[in-house]
Formats: sequence, C-alpha cells, structure tokens
Amino acid sequence: QFFINTSLNAPDRRIVTASHDQTARVWDATTGAQKIILEGHTSTVHDANFNPDATLVVTKFSRSIRATFPLGAPLLDGTR
Repeated sequence: QFFINTSLNAPDRRIVTASHDQTARVWDATTGAQKIILEGHTSTVHDANFNPDATLVVTKFSRSIRATFPLGAPLLDGTR
C-alpha cells in the first residue's frame, strides 16, 4: 500500500496514514497492526493528522475538503 502522508501520536503509540485508496488508517506503532479504517472519502486522501488529544483524526482530500473522524478516548493498548 502506498501512503501519501503519515502522522504519529507518540504517547498513544498510534500512526495515521493517508492513502491513494481513498482511506485513512490508524495503526499500532508498536506492533504494526492496523486498528481502524476511515472510509467515506471521494478521492485520494492527501493528509491525515490526530488532534492534540488524539480523540479525532482530521483528513484532507479533494483539494480542500476536510473530514473529521472521532476515535474516542485514547487508549495505550490500541483498542477503542
């Protein structure tokens, strides 16, 4: 899979990726396991980032359209 952008949330040990396949994905940075697929974008996702408390992922696609995905409370074991 080809990623366009990645963002690390170090305290929570999660990575979010933006991709050509019109998704953003949240990964466990320790194990490499995929945790969540964020779907619903209508084109390539160009950027994906956690908000400061890691309860949301904000993505950018299709020039300037943004989507926000709630993740719930950050948990160190990578579950929700």
